[in-house]
Amino acid sequence: GRKEEREAILFAMDQHTPNFEKLVGESLRFIGASLQGLSDLGNGQHRVEYMFEGKRGSVTINDQLTTLDSGICLEGRDRDYDVGSVILVKHRRYGE
Repeated sequence: GRKEEREAILFAMDQHTPNFEKLVGESLRFIGASLQGLSDLGNGQHRVEYMFEGKRGSVTINDQLTTLDSGICLEGRDRDYDVGSVILVKHRRYGE
């Protein structure tokens, strides 16, 4: 039926999504954000574009999902945050 066909298509599409993209997407979903784009910047750096509580934003992370550049001043402590926690800090504490 249609449901099985849709599930098969979603499964096939999921098989072509790189594991890193899935990991980032799951990390964002965990905090209620959605992945809008992921760019490989080279040297193990990635730009993550996301939507959180109706606002678009971006952060730069490494291969371990550690924040390299949050886009806000965290007094040099960007690396203390993973991709999910830095988005929460950025939007909840600083109202970005």
